[in-house]
Amino acid sequence: MSSRSSQWRGESNMAPRTPHSARSMAHAQQAQPLLRPSDTSVYPGTPRLPGAEFTYTSHGRRKQHSVGLIIGSLVAFVILVLLALSLWKPTILHEYIVGSEGDLVAVQDPVDSLPDPPGHAEHAVQLSETHTTMETSGHEHQHSRIDYSGYTSFPLTSQQYAQECANMFKGPHKHSGYWADSGVDVSHRPDSQSRGKTCASTITYMLDGSVGVAADLAYMAQFAALARERNRTFLIHDDFWNRGRFSDYFEDVRKTQPVPDADCLPPPPEEYVACPRTARHWIVSARTAKYHLGHDFFDEYEDAFKVELDRQFPLYERARTSLLETIRPNPDILSLISAARPQDSYVGLHIRRGDQSPRAWKWRKQPGGYVPLSEYAAGARAVGASAVWAASDMTGEIFDELMEELGHHVTIHGLARAGEKKFWELSPWDEAGYVQKKWMESHLSVKERRKLTVGALVDLALLSGLWMEDPDKMGPQATVCTYASNVCRLAALGLGWDKAFGKGTWAGKGARWVDVDTHGSLMPAWSAFNLFS
Repeated sequence: MSSRSSQWRGESNMAPRTPHSARSMAHAQQAQPLLRPSDTSVYPGTPRLPGAEFTYTSHGRRKQHSVGLIIGSLVAFVILVLLALSLWKPTILHEYIVGSEGDLVAVQDPVDSLPDPPGHAEHAVQLSETHTTMETSGHEHQHSRIDYSGYTSFPLTSQQYAQECANMFKGPHKHSGYWADSGVDVSHRPDSQSRGKTCASTITYMLDGSVGVAADLAYMAQFAALARERNRTFLIHDDFWNRGRFSDYFEDVRKTQPVPDADCLPPPPEEYVACPRTARHWIVSARTAKYHLGHDFFDEYEDAFKVELDRQFPLYERARTSLLETIRPNPDILSLISAARPQDSYVGLHIRRGDQSPRAWKWRKQPGGYVPLSEYAAGARAVGASAVWAASDMTGEIFDELMEELGHHVTIHGLARAGEKKFWELSPWDEAGYVQKKWMESHLSVKERRKLTVGALVDLALLSGLWMEDPDKMGPQATVCTYASNVCRLAALGLGWDKAFGKGTWAGKGARWVDVDTHGSLMPAWSAFNLFS
């Protein structure tokens, strides 16, 4: 009894098993499929071993996966090749997609109804029959000729040059380097048929009065730098300028920025070309700047290895060199700058109203849509101003309001508050501020325009320290202004990089160029110029 019980206890510790036999396993298999196909090789009558069907389907999936991997690899390779071509050989893709440049014909549309500078209606011509034709020679290198046969007066106006650029940029724009030679130019007469030896290559800035003097200077500074870099003669064309002559304010740029062929003559006016920039005699203006100072320009001349404001350093240095060495006021203007300068240390303060709205939206919601004077006063206090040179595009009444904001312990200097007539008659007279459209349409005499332009240059010098013998001692300790103003952009050039923006990456610490509009919130915090559409 005991032996049976012990045996029972031992068997109870074992896991129960389900009995199987060969007969039962044979009956468990399905002998035939439910739907038997005609091909017995797919479903053989003999029973399959467990797992056989799984092995078959897995093998098929592996084959499908391999085919997809091969196709994906080929597509990735093709994309990689196209990417490489777009970077190093963009012309191949361009010619394959749209054909060669020699096959293009650009037809000129009627000029937009933009006003030409006043007093120059005799330069207007009919453009309806004018077209620009691209012709290709039989040589390996393509040469295209611009046809000006529809024009009757040269040089063209800046508006007409802008239309020529618009025609050229209608087609696909390929990114192949800022100075990539397109082979497009006008026909050039040999020196034997001209007045003498023509300059080998030139960059001419056309002053047309379509923007303010500070905007023109900002553009001019960059184009003068391009002329230095390319060893091209830099020229100024002022026949259409509504402020008089360039020599009324500045020295001859051919003397301040000489080139090897300094005695050469300007090109015949019919040889000026606004687009492309690789033409032998390239002419630019405020109206055509947007075609040459855009993305291609920044890709070429920004510091690609830096970030934010530091990327702008090469453009800053180019503009600063141009304004200090090439675009220099004549002795009469320099004398006024020296005489107007305050004897004590001061801070420059520029109030821009008129047609320049603030960049920060919060100020546009303010009464009048401008940065309030309290912000200017706060900026001046932040840099410890005990005296300011205050300049504005408005009448002198605005300085009375500024005094209330600054407090009577701060001395306010400025053209409008000067005791001598030769200074206060140079100050702005418009209560609404400077509005470019009003300036172009006004009936001011050339004499009155000259006075206001001289006043603007004197203000610019005292706000920035530009054109002073010792700007560190004689110039402003800081400048308070607004980002949207071109005077504000140029003021940073006079201060110098470290003084204007502080040492190291821009963070506002130690910066003496104080933007009370955006407060450094834009990237970059400063730009060399403002492009107008």
